[in-house]
Amino acid sequence: MGLMSGAVILIHVAIVLIFIDVNGWVDAAHKTANAHAVIGIIITIFITFQAAGGVLRPEPESEVRYVFRYIHSNTGYVILAFALLNIYLGSLLQHGVPVWSGYILLIFILFYLWMQFGYALVRRPNQVYDKNYASKKLTLTEFLFYAYIVMAVIFTIFLAALYGYTA
Repeated sequence: MGLMSGAVILIHVAIVLIFIDVNGWVDAAHKTANAHAVIGIIITIFITFQAAGGVLRPEPESEVRYVFRYIHSNTGYVILAFALLNIYLGSLLQHGVPVWSGYILLIFILFYLWMQFGYALVRRPNQVYDKNYASKKLTLTEFLFYAYIVMAVIFTIFLAALYGYTA
């Protein structure tokens, strides 16, 4: 819960810093910048509700827990979809960035979607962590998770280097 709270606080601080950096709202005439800003605010609002929902979630034995789980997880997927779209729109706003960087972003988005689909196929409903699981064998679910983390880190470093170099 501490990491989630910290992330939400940092997101709100980032929004304030962005408004300070661009001296308020972006120029409405620049449609890509305006769309990027609007989607960013929508994402921030949804993240705030997601965090509040996580804090107020019902107990595991509750009769409404399945409704919460359905709404909470699907809202998370919608937030991620908007975030991926907004990353792409933000990349279009960068000056001096090579055109091919958009293809790298598209590859990552497709990879992300493939990983989500793969995870959905191998995940058991109501999967529970078993502390007494004696085998140290890597499961397919764990493999997908670690593969995603490695690719996400590589992608993030690549984009940070690319956009930092061209800024």
